[in-house]
Amino acid sequence: MPVEKALDGDTILALTMNGAPLPPDHGYPVRAIVPGWIGTYSVKWIGRITVSAREIRNYRTDEYYVIDGVTVTRQNVKSSLALPFPAEMGPGFKRIHGYARSPDRPMRTVEWSEDDGRSWHEADIISPNERYGWVRFAFAWQARPGEHRLMTRATDEAGETQPEISPFNPGTLLFNAIIPHPVTVRA
Repeated sequence: MPVEKALDGDTILALTMNGAPLPPDHGYPVRAIVPGWIGTYSVKWIGRITVSAREIRNYRTDEYYVIDGVTVTRQNVKSSLALPFPAEMGPGFKRIHGYARSPDRPMRTVEWSEDDGRSWHEADIISPNERYGWVRFAFAWQARPGEHRLMTRATDEAGETQPEISPFNPGTLLFNAIIPHPVTVRA
């Protein structure tokens, strides 16, 4: 990673988790935490750190985490519902929950639609809304008997919005398209 990202105050080498030594499955004895970037940069079980004047390449940055010849680093804006897929429920007023995140900014809005995106309604952000964090959202929905498709989309403070379609790439890297969530309401 570039030295600017490595030296960013939010990039850390972690020795503990929740006040205790890192467990082996989380990278004991030390791991990198690189917020806002894809998980491959938050390396577990660090054995050494190499500082170099030139870029150090490996199969992950050269072959696997690449879209159109460019190495993937930064995450993107996403949202999803906290429901089974597909979901089933009874009719009536429902409080539907979900999660959204931006790689490095708080959320501006999370919206939801029940008509395939023809109209959007603002959801309530119901948890702390901070840089790098997942934010919890909720909205009220009148569930009527039948087949439905709920959709959500997130927009961060810089205006980066979850797209309707995510460009194809063989590894489905950074997939963040709006996904219609099927919901069956049984009378």
